[in-house]
Amino acid sequence: MKISSPSNINKNKLTNVVDLSVHPELGANLDILLLEKNNSYSFETNNKEYILLLFTGEVRISEGDNIFSLKRNDVRVENSVFVRASSLKSISINAITDSELLLISAPNNIGFQTHQGVGKQGMAGLNAHEGRTRRIKRPLYDTKDIPSSVLFVGELITYQGSWACYPPHRHVEPEIYFYRFFPKGGYAFVEDGDIVHRIEENDVVGVVNGNNHSQTTAPGFNGYILWIQRLTGAGVPIVYSLDPRYAYLDDQS
Repeated sequence: MKISSPSNINKNKLTNVVDLSVHPELGANLDILLLEKNNSYSFETNNKEYILLLFTGEVRISEGDNIFSLKRNDVRVENSVFVRASSLKSISINAITDSELLLISAPNNIGFQTHQGVGKQGMAGLNAHEGRTRRIKRPLYDTKDIPSSVLFVGELITYQGSWACYPPHRHVEPEIYFYRFFPKGGYAFVEDGDIVHRIEENDVVGVVNGNNHSQTTAPGFNGYILWIQRLTGAGVPIVYSLDPRYAYLDDQS
């Protein structure tokens, strides 16, 4: 399913992108927090696990006596930085510069210490299919490394005119894809089962029912994709399978 982008992004308060109460089948919430310099935002995690992913800027995040400093200038070349918090925590975010964060959350009553993380930098598929499949892939963490998490989250940087993932693949876990483009005005096409979505800035695709999915970015633009997968259980690994019609094409990827 395609979820259209918000009509505007609020400053200094949350802008909801995916609401679990509206789309329970997707398993997670996604919000944008656009903070102007010297502004702050505070909230309670209640019964949810939160991942506070810095998109750009510099912030200081506080939880009790824990203080975390995050800085990021360009998602295209810099690794992901984030803070992860469990339920029943009070969080405060202070903007040192104009900053943007992506807040991912899902119900999870497992307690853990709030901590800062750096994503796993990696490149995959750079020479696959004569260069037509090309991407930079950055999982925030491996599910086996953080068994308390009910989420698997990461980023993809896509190349113009190239597929980010191919052949199409599937898994039982629901997945959320959130899109940005460089320069703005770009677009992409996403396979969601037998449906193809045209995607623009801040759009979301939700993949459910184990649908096969893959995606390609239009020439002239690079893309940013945030992926969010709700696990079937805390720390449970995801089992991927390729569309059997095209699995034989995976020999180069």
